[in-house]
Amino acid sequence: MNPSVLSALNLTMEQTESIRSLPESFEKDIAPLRTQKFERKAELRLLWMQTNADSEKIKAKQKEIHDLKWQIQEKTTDFRISFRGILTPEQLSKVFVIGGGWGMKSHRDKGRRGGHRGGYSEKRMWQNQ
Repeated sequence: MNPSVLSALNLTMEQTESIRSLPESFEKDIAPLRTQKFERKAELRLLWMQTNADSEKIKAKQKEIHDLKWQIQEKTTDFRISFRGILTPEQLSKVFVIGGGWGMKSHRDKGRRGGHRGGYSEKRMWQNQ
């Protein structure tokens, strides 16, 4: 969450403390998943580099990566729901007015991240697999 948006919400001390603890907890939850995803992608690259690539092993590894991505996305959703639960309805409406809400990127975000989710272009995404 953008700090300028948070400052516009007039948070109570309790809300501020709760919000500050969320990212740390979220990072602890997803760090192992990110590590596993990175490892599986390296394993997938090795499978593709074999002269006699085993299609079943490749597909299985891709499914593992997909499942890890899905778990990360679920944890991200849980994080956002937890954040929303801390705010009052008035504060939540301000988030959507000032910050654009979740799932809707402003034109400023496109410039910052190249217009691609997570900063990945399709070309770069294919190179990382």
